Amino acid sequence: MQPTGPYLGSGTDAESQQRFSDGADGDDNDGWYGNDEDGVSIPASGIETAPGQQYSTNVRCGGRGAVAGWIDWNHNGVFDATEKSGQTTCDGWGNATLRWTVPEDVVRSIDGEAGSQPHTYLRVRTAEAGVNLKPTGSTMGGEVEDYRIAVRVPTIRLVKNVQAPYTGQVKALGADQWTLKAQQGNGGTASLQVTGNVDTGIKAVRPGQYALSESSTNPQAPGYEASAWQCTQTPGTRGSWSGSRLTGSKIQVQGTDRITLLGDQHDQARSAVLDQGRPGRSDTPGRYHLDPDRSRRPRRHRRRGLPGGGLPHRRLPGYQSRLREPSR
Repeated sequence: MQPTGPYLGSGTDAESQQRFSDGADGDDNDGWYGNDEDGVSIPASGIETAPGQQYSTNVRCGGRGAVAGWIDWNHNGVFDATEKSGQTTCDGWGNATLRWTVPEDVVRSIDGEAGSQPHTYLRVRTAEAGVNLKPTGSTMGGEVEDYRIAVRVPTIRLVKNVQAPYTGQVKALGADQWTLKAQQGNGGTASLQVTGNVDTGIKAVRPGQYALSESSTNPQAPGYEASAWQCTQTPGTRGSWSGSRLTGSKIQVQGTDRITLLGDQHDQARSAVLDQGRPGRSDTPGRYHLDPDRSRRPRRHRRRGLPGGGLPHRRLPGYQSRLREPSR
Protein backbone atom coordinates (compact mmCIF):
# COMPACT_ATOMS: atom_id res chain seq x y z
CA MET A 1 0.00 0.00 0.00
CA GLN A 2 1.36 3.42 -0.94
CA PRO A 3 1.93 5.44 2.25
CA THR A 4 0.43 8.91 2.57
CA GLY A 5 1.98 9.88 5.90
CA PRO A 6 4.76 8.69 8.23
CA TYR A 7 5.63 5.03 7.65
CA LEU A 8 8.14 2.32 8.53
CA GLY A 9 10.29 0.47 6.02
CA SER A 10 9.30 0.61 2.38
CA GLY A 11 5.53 0.37 2.65
CA THR A 12 2.54 0.17 4.96
CA ASP A 13 -0.74 -1.68 5.35
CA ALA A 14 -4.07 -0.64 6.74
CA GLU A 15 -5.18 -2.64 9.78
CA SER A 16 -8.85 -2.32 10.61
CA GLN A 17 -8.58 -4.79 13.50
CA GLN A 18 -5.99 -6.47 15.69
CA ARG A 19 -4.61 -9.75 14.39
CA PHE A 20 -3.17 -11.63 17.35
CA SER A 21 -0.59 -14.38 16.84
CA ASP A 22 2.36 -15.92 18.72
CA GLY A 23 4.63 -15.10 15.80
CA ALA A 24 3.61 -11.40 15.67
CA ASP A 25 2.64 -11.98 12.04
CA GLY A 26 -1.16 -12.13 12.21
CA ASP A 27 -1.49 -9.00 10.07
CA ASP A 28 0.92 -10.47 7.51
CA ASN A 29 -1.20 -13.58 7.01
CA ASP A 30 -4.65 -11.99 6.78
CA GLY A 31 -4.70 -12.14 2.98
CA TRP A 32 -4.50 -8.37 2.41
CA TYR A 33 -1.08 -6.81 2.08
CA GLY A 34 1.36 -9.54 3.08
CA ASN A 35 4.44 -9.01 5.23
CA ASP A 36 5.19 -5.32 5.66
CA GLU A 37 7.49 -5.72 8.72
CA ASP A 38 10.63 -4.33 7.11
CA GLY A 39 11.48 -1.28 9.20
CA VAL A 40 13.89 -3.08 11.56
CA SER A 41 16.59 -5.67 10.79
CA ILE A 42 16.80 -8.22 13.62
CA PRO A 43 20.12 -10.14 13.98
CA ALA A 44 19.81 -13.92 13.76
CA SER A 45 21.03 -14.23 17.37
CA GLY A 46 18.54 -11.62 18.55
CA ILE A 47 19.42 -8.88 21.02
CA GLU A 48 22.64 -9.42 23.00
CA THR A 49 22.84 -7.11 25.98
CA ALA A 50 22.78 -7.01 29.82
CA PRO A 51 20.95 -5.20 32.65
CA GLY A 52 21.90 -1.54 32.84
CA GLN A 53 23.45 -1.45 29.36
CA GLN A 54 22.38 0.79 26.51
CA TYR A 55 20.76 -0.93 23.54
CA SER A 56 20.00 0.81 20.27
CA THR A 57 18.63 -0.16 16.86
CA ASN A 58 18.12 1.66 13.58
CA VAL A 59 14.65 2.03 12.09
CA ARG A 60 14.06 2.73 8.42
CA CYS A 61 11.25 5.19 8.05
CA GLY A 62 9.62 7.72 5.73
CA GLY A 63 8.26 11.18 6.37
CA ARG A 64 9.22 13.23 9.40
CA GLY A 65 6.96 11.58 11.94
CA ALA A 66 7.58 10.62 15.55
CA VAL A 67 9.08 7.16 16.08
CA ALA A 68 9.27 5.00 19.23
CA GLY A 69 9.65 1.35 20.18
CA TRP A 70 8.84 -1.03 23.03
CA ILE A 71 10.50 -4.29 24.05
CA ASP A 72 8.88 -6.64 26.55
CA TRP A 73 12.14 -7.00 28.49
CA ASN A 74 10.59 -8.69 31.54
CA HIS A 75 8.41 -11.00 29.45
CA ASN A 76 5.21 -10.20 31.35
CA GLY A 77 3.12 -9.98 28.17
CA VAL A 78 2.67 -6.20 28.38
CA PHE A 79 4.54 -3.27 26.87
CA ASP A 80 5.12 -1.37 30.11
CA ALA A 81 5.67 2.38 30.10
CA THR A 82 9.23 1.81 31.34
CA GLU A 83 9.93 -0.42 28.33
CA LYS A 84 9.52 2.41 25.83
CA SER A 85 12.58 3.66 23.98
CA GLY A 86 13.44 7.31 23.81
CA GLN A 87 11.01 8.85 21.33
CA THR A 88 12.67 10.41 18.30
CA THR A 89 11.84 11.76 14.84
CA CYS A 90 12.50 10.21 11.44
CA ASP A 91 15.28 12.23 9.81
CA GLY A 92 15.35 13.44 6.22
CA TRP A 93 17.40 10.42 5.08
CA GLY A 94 14.91 7.74 6.09
CA ASN A 95 16.37 6.71 9.45
CA ALA A 96 15.60 6.93 13.15
CA THR A 97 17.67 5.51 16.02
CA LEU A 98 15.83 4.05 18.99
CA ARG A 99 17.66 3.73 22.32
CA TRP A 100 16.81 1.87 25.51
CA THR A 101 18.42 1.43 28.91
CA VAL A 102 17.99 -2.27 29.61
CA PRO A 103 16.03 -2.61 32.88
CA GLU A 104 17.12 -4.60 35.93
CA ASP A 105 14.21 -7.05 35.53
CA VAL A 106 15.19 -8.16 32.02
CA VAL A 107 14.95 -11.93 31.53
CA ARG A 108 16.70 -14.16 29.04
CA SER A 109 14.19 -15.06 26.31
CA ILE A 110 15.17 -17.77 23.81
CA ASP A 111 12.91 -20.40 22.27
CA GLY A 112 13.71 -23.92 23.44
CA GLU A 113 16.40 -22.96 25.96
CA ALA A 114 15.97 -24.77 29.28
CA GLY A 115 15.40 -22.33 32.14
CA SER A 116 14.71 -19.34 29.85
CA GLN A 117 11.52 -17.73 28.59
CA PRO A 118 10.51 -18.12 24.93
CA HIS A 119 11.22 -15.30 22.45
CA THR A 120 9.75 -11.95 23.42
CA TYR A 121 8.40 -9.03 21.34
CA LEU A 122 9.46 -5.70 19.87
CA ARG A 123 6.93 -3.11 18.67
CA VAL A 124 7.85 -0.04 16.63
CA ARG A 125 5.40 2.79 15.89
CA THR A 126 5.37 6.01 13.93
CA ALA A 127 2.78 8.77 13.67
CA GLU A 128 2.60 12.49 13.00
CA ALA A 129 5.32 14.55 14.66
CA GLY A 130 4.39 15.91 18.07
CA VAL A 131 2.28 12.90 19.06
CA ASN A 132 3.22 11.17 22.34
CA LEU A 133 3.32 7.63 21.04
CA LYS A 134 1.68 4.79 22.98
CA PRO A 135 2.10 1.05 22.41
CA THR A 136 -1.62 0.53 21.86
CA GLY A 137 -4.59 2.50 20.52
CA SER A 138 -5.86 3.57 17.11
CA THR A 139 -4.59 6.31 14.85
CA MET A 140 -5.56 7.54 11.38
CA GLY A 141 -1.96 7.92 10.27
CA GLY A 142 1.40 6.24 10.68
CA GLU A 143 2.20 2.56 11.07
CA VAL A 144 2.93 -0.17 13.62
CA GLU A 145 5.29 -3.14 13.15
CA ASP A 146 5.74 -6.09 15.50
CA TYR A 147 8.69 -8.49 15.73
CA ARG A 148 9.29 -11.68 17.67
CA ILE A 149 12.86 -11.63 18.98
CA ALA A 150 15.36 -13.43 21.19
CA VAL A 151 16.99 -11.57 24.08
CA ARG A 152 20.33 -12.89 25.33
CA VAL A 153 21.73 -11.64 28.64
CA PRO A 154 24.42 -13.23 30.88
CA THR A 155 23.17 -15.27 33.82
CA ILE A 156 24.56 -16.87 36.99
CA ARG A 157 23.17 -19.81 38.91
CA LEU A 158 24.67 -20.88 42.27
CA VAL A 159 24.16 -24.42 43.57
CA LYS A 160 25.35 -25.87 46.91
CA ASN A 161 26.30 -29.54 46.99
CA VAL A 162 27.17 -31.31 50.24
CA GLN A 163 28.36 -34.90 50.01
CA ALA A 164 27.94 -36.65 53.38
CA PRO A 165 28.61 -40.37 52.94
CA TYR A 166 28.87 -41.18 56.66
CA THR A 167 26.43 -41.02 59.57
CA GLY A 168 28.75 -40.58 62.51
CA GLN A 169 28.40 -38.30 65.51
CA VAL A 170 29.58 -35.23 63.57
CA LYS A 171 27.36 -34.86 60.52
CA ALA A 172 27.96 -32.45 57.66
CA LEU A 173 25.75 -29.38 57.60
CA GLY A 174 22.98 -29.63 55.03
CA ALA A 175 23.02 -27.51 51.87
CA ASP A 176 20.07 -25.51 53.23
CA GLN A 177 22.28 -24.26 56.08
CA TRP A 178 24.43 -22.20 53.70
CA THR A 179 23.77 -18.87 51.98
CA LEU A 180 25.51 -18.57 48.62
CA LYS A 181 26.51 -15.26 47.06
CA ALA A 182 28.11 -13.94 43.89
CA GLN A 183 28.74 -10.19 44.04
CA GLN A 184 30.33 -7.60 41.81
CA GLY A 185 31.70 -4.53 43.60
CA ASN A 186 29.35 -3.45 46.39
CA GLY A 187 26.38 -5.24 44.82
CA GLY A 188 24.42 -1.99 44.75
CA THR A 189 21.85 -3.15 42.17
CA ALA A 190 19.97 -6.39 41.66
CA SER A 191 22.02 -7.39 38.62
CA LEU A 192 25.32 -7.06 40.52
CA GLN A 193 24.63 -9.88 42.96
CA VAL A 194 23.08 -13.33 43.11
CA THR A 195 22.25 -14.86 46.49
CA GLY A 196 20.18 -17.68 47.92
CA ASN A 197 20.17 -21.11 49.58
CA VAL A 198 20.77 -24.51 47.97
CA ASP A 199 19.93 -23.32 44.42
CA THR A 200 19.55 -19.65 43.52
CA GLY A 201 17.96 -20.33 40.15
CA ILE A 202 19.06 -18.56 36.97
CA LYS A 203 19.53 -14.79 37.44
CA ALA A 204 20.38 -12.12 34.86
CA VAL A 205 23.62 -10.31 35.70
CA ARG A 206 26.04 -7.79 34.21
CA PRO A 207 29.40 -8.77 32.72
CA GLY A 208 32.40 -8.35 35.04
CA GLN A 209 34.09 -10.05 37.98
CA TYR A 210 32.08 -11.55 40.83
CA ALA A 211 33.41 -12.70 44.20
CA LEU A 212 31.95 -16.03 45.33
CA SER A 213 31.22 -16.71 48.98
CA GLU A 214 29.10 -18.76 51.34
CA SER A 215 28.01 -18.16 54.92
CA SER A 216 25.94 -19.81 57.61
CA THR A 217 24.43 -18.82 60.95
CA ASN A 218 24.76 -22.39 62.20
CA PRO A 219 27.22 -22.50 65.15
CA GLN A 220 29.01 -25.48 63.58
CA ALA A 221 29.79 -23.55 60.39
CA PRO A 222 33.22 -22.20 61.52
CA GLY A 223 34.47 -25.80 61.61
CA TYR A 224 34.03 -26.20 57.85
CA GLU A 225 36.36 -25.31 55.04
CA ALA A 226 35.10 -23.20 52.15
CA SER A 227 33.70 -25.01 49.15
CA ALA A 228 35.72 -25.71 46.05
CA TRP A 229 33.82 -23.94 43.26
CA GLN A 230 33.25 -25.50 39.86
CA CYS A 231 32.13 -23.60 36.73
CA THR A 232 30.12 -25.01 33.83
CA GLN A 233 27.87 -23.71 31.09
CA THR A 234 24.28 -24.03 32.29
CA PRO A 235 22.78 -27.20 30.77
CA GLY A 236 20.42 -26.62 27.85
CA THR A 237 22.07 -23.37 26.75
CA ARG A 238 21.53 -22.36 23.14
CA GLY A 239 24.48 -20.35 21.91
CA SER A 240 28.25 -20.27 22.08
CA TRP A 241 30.53 -19.75 25.10
CA SER A 242 32.15 -16.30 25.34
CA GLY A 243 35.03 -17.34 27.59
CA SER A 244 33.86 -16.67 31.15
CA ARG A 245 36.45 -18.10 33.54
CA LEU A 246 36.73 -19.15 37.17
CA THR A 247 39.85 -18.38 39.21
CA GLY A 248 39.65 -19.60 42.77
CA SER A 249 36.61 -17.90 44.29
CA LYS A 250 36.18 -15.29 41.54
CA ILE A 251 34.24 -15.63 38.28
CA GLN A 252 34.78 -13.33 35.30
CA VAL A 253 31.50 -13.10 33.37
CA GLN A 254 31.88 -12.35 29.68
CA GLY A 255 29.45 -11.81 26.81
CA THR A 256 26.05 -13.42 27.34
CA ASP A 257 27.29 -16.66 28.92
CA ARG A 258 24.96 -18.75 31.06
CA ILE A 259 27.04 -19.89 34.05
CA THR A 260 26.32 -22.48 36.71
CA LEU A 261 28.66 -22.43 39.74
CA LEU A 262 28.67 -25.46 42.01
CA GLY A 263 29.90 -25.07 45.57
CA ASP A 264 31.04 -28.64 46.30
CA GLN A 265 31.75 -29.70 49.88
CA HIS A 266 32.92 -33.18 50.93
CA ASP A 267 32.45 -33.58 54.73
CA GLN A 268 35.04 -30.88 55.27
CA ALA A 269 34.71 -30.56 59.04
CA ARG A 270 38.04 -29.27 60.33
CA SER A 271 37.36 -30.13 63.97
CA ALA A 272 34.83 -32.04 66.04
CA VAL A 273 33.78 -31.69 69.67
CA LEU A 274 32.96 -35.00 71.29
CA ASP A 275 31.46 -35.29 74.79
CA GLN A 276 34.21 -37.17 76.56
CA GLY A 277 33.95 -37.07 80.37
CA ARG A 278 37.48 -37.17 81.84
CA PRO A 279 38.17 -39.12 85.08
CA GLY A 280 39.19 -36.83 87.90
CA ARG A 281 37.81 -33.75 86.12
CA SER A 282 34.42 -32.21 85.58
CA ASP A 283 32.45 -33.49 82.59
CA THR A 284 33.88 -30.87 80.28
CA PRO A 285 33.65 -31.88 76.63
CA GLY A 286 37.02 -33.04 75.33
CA ARG A 287 38.09 -31.56 71.98
CA TYR A 288 39.58 -33.84 69.38
CA HIS A 289 41.13 -32.55 66.15
CA LEU A 290 41.18 -34.23 62.76
CA ASP A 291 44.76 -34.82 61.70
CA PRO A 292 45.30 -33.33 58.21
CA ASP A 293 47.44 -36.38 57.39
CA ARG A 294 44.61 -38.80 56.68
CA SER A 295 47.03 -41.60 55.78
CA ARG A 296 48.04 -42.08 59.41
CA ARG A 297 46.29 -44.60 61.59
CA PRO A 298 44.82 -43.78 65.01
CA ARG A 299 47.03 -44.59 67.96
CA ARG A 300 46.68 -44.97 71.73
CA HIS A 301 48.22 -42.67 74.34
CA ARG A 302 49.14 -43.83 77.83
CA ARG A 303 47.83 -41.75 80.71
CA ARG A 304 48.57 -42.09 84.41
CA GLY A 305 45.92 -43.23 86.84
CA LEU A 306 43.72 -44.99 84.27
CA PRO A 307 42.91 -48.68 84.55
CA GLY A 308 45.01 -50.53 82.00
CA GLY A 309 47.17 -47.46 81.50
CA GLY A 310 45.66 -46.41 78.19
CA LEU A 311 42.72 -44.60 76.67
CA PRO A 312 41.72 -45.51 73.09
CA HIS A 313 40.88 -42.37 71.15
CA ARG A 314 37.60 -42.40 69.29
CA ARG A 315 37.74 -42.68 65.52
CA LEU A 316 35.16 -40.78 63.47
CA PRO A 317 33.38 -42.95 60.89
CA GLY A 318 34.12 -41.88 57.33
CA TYR A 319 37.60 -40.50 58.04
CA GLN A 320 40.96 -42.20 57.77
CA SER A 321 42.28 -39.67 60.26
CA ARG A 322 44.43 -39.74 63.39
CA LEU A 323 42.61 -38.26 66.40
CA ARG A 324 44.96 -36.30 68.59
CA GLU A 325 44.02 -34.96 72.02
CA PRO A 326 45.50 -31.52 72.65
CA SER A 327 47.94 -31.12 75.51
CA ARG A 328 46.42 -30.18 78.84
